[in-house]
Amino acid sequence: MDIQIEHQAFITHHVNPVLEDLLTALLADRPSNVLHFCISHLCKKAKVPSPVEGTSAGVVGVTEPPPQPDIHDTAAAAVPVGSGQSSFFERLTEAPDDTIIALTSAYKADTSREKVNAVRGAYRTDEGEPYVFPIVRKAEQELANDTTTDKEYLPVDGLHELKAPTQVMLFGSDSAAVREQRIASAQVLSGTGGLRVIGELIRRNVKGCRSVYVSRPTWAIHRQLFEACGLEVVEYDYWDEWSRAIDVQGMIQALKEAEPHSMVVFHACAHNPTGMDPTAKEWDDIIAVVRERRLIPLVDSAYQGYASGDLVRDAQAVRKFADAGECIVVQSFAKNMGLYGERVGMLHVVCSTKPIAQTVLSHIKQTIRPMYSSPPSHGGRLALLLLTKYRTEWESQLADVSGRVASMRRQLREAIEKKGTRGSWEHITQQIGMFSFTGLSESQCEELLTKWHVYMLRNGRLNVAALTSGNVGYVADAIHDVVTNTA
Repeated sequence: MDIQIEHQAFITHHVNPVLEDLLTALLADRPSNVLHFCISHLCKKAKVPSPVEGTSAGVVGVTEPPPQPDIHDTAAAAVPVGSGQSSFFERLTEAPDDTIIALTSAYKADTSREKVNAVRGAYRTDEGEPYVFPIVRKAEQELANDTTTDKEYLPVDGLHELKAPTQVMLFGSDSAAVREQRIASAQVLSGTGGLRVIGELIRRNVKGCRSVYVSRPTWAIHRQLFEACGLEVVEYDYWDEWSRAIDVQGMIQALKEAEPHSMVVFHACAHNPTGMDPTAKEWDDIIAVVRERRLIPLVDSAYQGYASGDLVRDAQAVRKFADAGECIVVQSFAKNMGLYGERVGMLHVVCSTKPIAQTVLSHIKQTIRPMYSSPPSHGGRLALLLLTKYRTEWESQLADVSGRVASMRRQLREAIEKKGTRGSWEHITQQIGMFSFTGLSESQCEELLTKWHVYMLRNGRLNVAALTSGNVGYVADAIHDVVTNTA
């Protein structure tokens, strides 16, 4: 009998009619060895005779399927990992290291006694040691002694008592948005966590928002984070490399050309990495364009009080945006409270009405719940104590930290200029906050690392907060050398 007729008879009598047309088409197209194999295996499972049994004898590549191990047979199932079987992850290649983490690892492995780590954004004492605010130590002891606290989960939106003091800290006690309860606030995993939450929320819920604009340059994680949210990242002009100053006109022109309903990331103060911020008048001009183009302003506030030593002065941009209309602010306490490892921050969405704010909060919680469920409680409780009971002590210690960083700026500039290093170095003291955007080239930064063991980002960003009275002269010597001898 012709094999195709045998196949057709088999289909008619034994195969679910839903599959009849599909199998008939397959047989007409290619009655191949592979198809014979599939039919034979199907027949065994159905316990019916196979019409193709024996038709593939002697044909290369057609074999019976190997017996499958019984999942309840422990002897068959106990195949040790690493015994040569394939891996679900075998197609993965090594992911590149984060630049900052890679440089920090290289610094730790460096045996030079003169090495300086000016890479990572963390404050150091004048002895070069990590710093914990004394008032944080006191607050931690108080929490440890408090037998009324527990380790229960916080609500999805975090410690509710933290909302009011963080809103007042950012927007001011006289803020209309605070007074009218138009702000949707949630405790989040510091700045990075807050940015990720709002990125996911915006992409899913705001019609027409497909892009997010970030300054050129900006914190490197901004691009990675928003691309991971599925948003297109576009850069707007910010820095004039030649004058080492903000290109305000270029920035405004780029925003005028931005797609309406796009989100735009601004730095509240102490812009990372340049350390240069717009003036009050320039912020007014920028905000006017944002409103005219119907852009969504997202203000990243990582250095309030740390930039200038004054919480109010460092909040001027945030307050201008909030007074002008709807905006989003992500607030971190990593730097200004030294709570790097506690991952504590706040996400605030300023809305046009209280009911809209309540709806937005419901979507913030909906976004957080499957992401990390709820934030950790310890950091939130520490921040609450510092913002309420210990506010005066915290502000005083924060001013001391900010003052030491400003002092290191002055000392670095003076040491470089004293050596007669070519070029202007006044930008070092014109900038504020943790970082100095030195203007050094990539090759000069590479020479600083290989010859002088001074670690900094290759875009020229140097962590001034990592300098000490003991190493600032050495760093100035290194900069003088590479500027003199390296292009």
